[in-house]
Amino acid sequence: MNVRLPAPEGAEEAVVSERVGPRERLVVPNLEAKLILPRSKGPEPRGRYPIRYPVYSVDEEGNARRYDELPTSDYKAMQGVLRYAIRQNDDLTYSTGASVRAVVRAVELAYFMHGFEGGKGAGREITPPWEIPQWIRGYKEPRSRIEWDSLQLTEDPDVFLLNRIRETPLRVRPQERIVRTEESRMTLV
Repeated sequence: MNVRLPAPEGAEEAVVSERVGPRERLVVPNLEAKLILPRSKGPEPRGRYPIRYPVYSVDEEGNARRYDELPTSDYKAMQGVLRYAIRQNDDLTYSTGASVRAVVRAVELAYFMHGFEGGKGAGREITPPWEIPQWIRGYKEPRSRIEWDSLQLTEDPDVFLLNRIRETPLRVRPQERIVRTEESRMTLV
């Protein structure tokens, strides 16, 4: 599809943009990772006590307060909890998150360029000379068909890291060039 652009002031011919070349389909490998932590509330399936994280609140003046449980009966405290959650979300999304995403992308690039022995693929990762836990291949989350590589991080069996190499198909748009022709002035393309 060609796009007709208006002629600049004083110019006698129109400017047309057209795409050059076919659309390309590429498959790009991505490193996807998840950190699995214990549930914060509710019954545990193995009969252990649930882990309870503290709840924080911020009042209008900016003073922080900690609660052991969610203060459901106090309306002002609930507003403060929501205010704190919004501030944390904004901080993680716009300031801390942006700087962390850049580092994560750099690590992902280094992993794909230098992290494998011989060829690319799970199971051929380069390991350091010191002893580290081995990845468990083919782990599936409950009610999921996706296979992950799993690494238990602590003695607690509920804390572990999942990762997988996922291939994402992309369509690359053809390049555009600007054409100035006599016929482009006469026709709307």
